[in-house]
Amino acid sequence: MTKTTEKGAGSLFSLNERAAQAFNEIAEYLELAGENKFKIKAYIKASSVLRQLEGDLEELSDAGDLQSIPGVGKAIAEKLEFFVSHGSMPMLEELRAQIPPGLVAISGLPGLGPKKTAQLNKELGVGDLGELRQALLDGKVVELKG
Repeated sequence: MTKTTEKGAGSLFSLNERAAQAFNEIAEYLELAGENKFKIKAYIKASSVLRQLEGDLEELSDAGDLQSIPGVGKAIAEKLEFFVSHGSMPMLEELRAQIPPGLVAISGLPGLGPKKTAQLNKELGVGDLGELRQALLDGKVVELKG
């Protein structure tokens, strides 16, 4: 198998860190989409484990040992294998296409994470910063539970 990534190539971050960031982003998008909390936690855990991983992800992939990483099951290992080989994850690209960029911007505001942003979107139809501003001015946000 020919790897399209090389250690240190194309980024200041290690392959492990880039994979961790990708899984963290997947978790955020899944939360924005209102996905199952256990699925979200699996991606958060994978991100955390990859950040702390002392071994080299590419070497583990080459040896077929990705599932030896704590918290990495078959589905996560398959995504990691693709990431190591291609430098991307189709699932992440699909989520980026499905979730409006405005929701990502809202979830980055202090005090608003993906869960609250999903609530704003679902209950008030807020999809970007302008709509959030208008909902605030109209007093709709204070009416929301939580």
